[in-house]
Amino acid sequence: DLAKRLDGNAELTTLKTFPYCQQYFVIHATNGLTANPLIRQAIREVVNVDDITGATGILSQRNPSLLYPASPYYAGEMATTFYDQKSPAKAKELLKQAGYNGEKLILQTNSNYPYMRDSILVLSEQLKEAGVNADVQVIDWMSNSNNLQRGTGNWNVSTTSFCSPPLLGPQQWKSTIYTFPHIDKDPPMDAAFDRLYKSVDQQARKIAWFDIEKRVLDQGYLIKVADTGSLRGYNTRVQGLK
Repeated sequence: DLAKRLDGNAELTTLKTFPYCQQYFVIHATNGLTANPLIRQAIREVVNVDDITGATGILSQRNPSLLYPASPYYAGEMATTFYDQKSPAKAKELLKQAGYNGEKLILQTNSNYPYMRDSILVLSEQLKEAGVNADVQVIDWMSNSNNLQRGTGNWNVSTTSFCSPPLLGPQQWKSTIYTFPHIDKDPPMDAAFDRLYKSVDQQARKIAWFDIEKRVLDQGYLIKVADTGSLRGYNTRVQGLK
């Protein structure tokens, strides 16, 4: 929205930067309803990426993976299976299997970052279309951030962006993957991370990472929204800016 103020000003222009960060819905894997993987998968199935990015208006690009295409560990083809499903009908099936009976699902966000607030508001409507009793809580960013990392605040779904892990690769993802969704133990993923760290063969590490990313997306611990860019304004007198 602020970039629009630069329109018509010959002295000012914008610079778009990709890759920058990636936005996700984070699912609390050990709290109430979302401790059930079927509920987490149902949430994933309703997500319509274009509706969400269109509502937020932020600089974004579609990408199903936890990494960028330039990475040797990029798993885009596999990740597509879990991306942008926009299927309330499939979500209803999963909810029925889970024994869902209209219990309140708490979506927590903040007003400090409008894209986070708007993303959660759109997701709540997508969930309602599948028959979910979605309750949106808007709090301050500091409380939202603390709750995300500590698991406090009685939330089921929240959203944030991760910047370093997608850029730095599989080894950098581990703490984020376990901390934000609050995964206690996941034996298949634990074993895959063990293989990733112990192998000196890149192909073996790549296979291990694919197993990890597939597990994260299949279990609905994290739901990928999009890659997000940085939009900066600068004076046109500055030359050679990259």
